[in-house]
Amino acid sequence: MRYKTLSRHVPTTLWSAILIFAAVVWLYAGTMRELFTAWLSDGNYAHGIVVVPVALAIVAAKRRALASVPIQPTPAGNLLLGAGVLVFAFSRWSDVTFLAGLSMVIVIAGLVWTFAGWRMLRELAFPIAFLMFMTPPPDFFVERIGAPLQRASCMYAAMIGGLFGLDCESHGVMLLANGMRFEVDLPCSGIRAINCLSAFSAVLAYLARTSTIARVAIFLAAVPLAFAANVLRVLVVIVVANIDAIQHDVMRFHDLSGPVVFVMALSVVILLKRRFESVWRDRKCAS
Repeated sequence: MRYKTLSRHVPTTLWSAILIFAAVVWLYAGTMRELFTAWLSDGNYAHGIVVVPVALAIVAAKRRALASVPIQPTPAGNLLLGAGVLVFAFSRWSDVTFLAGLSMVIVIAGLVWTFAGWRMLRELAFPIAFLMFMTPPPDFFVERIGAPLQRASCMYAAMIGGLFGLDCESHGVMLLANGMRFEVDLPCSGIRAINCLSAFSAVLAYLARTSTIARVAIFLAAVPLAFAANVLRVLVVIVVANIDAIQHDVMRFHDLSGPVVFVMALSVVILLKRRFESVWRDRKCAS
């Protein structure tokens, strides 16, 4: 009798999962098109296109651990699933892509909780939460932090340039260097570096074999390091503008310096991760 009950239950659960999955795909088809458009057209969010593959790679790497987790479907997950659908409905009403992306993450978490159980959701918590990096932040947030970042990047780059005796000064988002005038616009404010480096730092923090506090520190280090990298990039413009022989190529140096300073910032995060791991190992050996 138990076998028959189970045999009837499994197909029912499977068909329910298939139908709900199809409904979710249909529901978020428009959102995914909007996200792809943002990834391909806005350099600030170009990293979003690799977020899903990275999340899937993390899940694949955890396949042995996931195989040992018992599947325990529970109706409690429907609460989270319903909350995600409500957020999605509000996102359509308010036309905010960020909320649509947020609702997608909530719905995925709700589906895992409903059909696989709480323990499975805990195991998949990071790759699911990591999907938030594929969603562009709200416009008001970008506008709120973009202008201060623009002014700060100008000010600190001009300050450092002045310490080295370079001809430069900043006026808000305007930069004057050796008779040349530049404007640090929003794409050059550092938002792009912060978005991308935060995503990389999140993965590195998750993979780090160290304490929770150290992992948080690795993740949070992305913001000041990304800002410092952006200041360095603006400083490159000042330096090149002050060299008469190459100042006509200043924008070429500006474009080339972007990937270079980002790799430098990412290298610092990696070194920080290794340092924390080394200290953690030494403490474990000592104990």
